[in-house]
Amino acid sequence: MLFKQSLGKSNVTSLVERVSRFTVLLKNPNKRTKPVMARS
Repeated sequence: MLFKQSLGKSNVTSLVERVSRFTVLLKNPNKRTKPVMARS
C-alpha cells in the first residue's frame, strides 16, 4: 500500500502530459500548490 495513515501525512502530486501520458510523481511536503510551482 502506497499510502497508510499510520505512517504519517503523505502528499503526492502527479503531473500527466495529455498526449504521451508521460507521468511525473512528486513528493509534496504540504497540500499547497506554491511548492510544486516553484520546482517547475
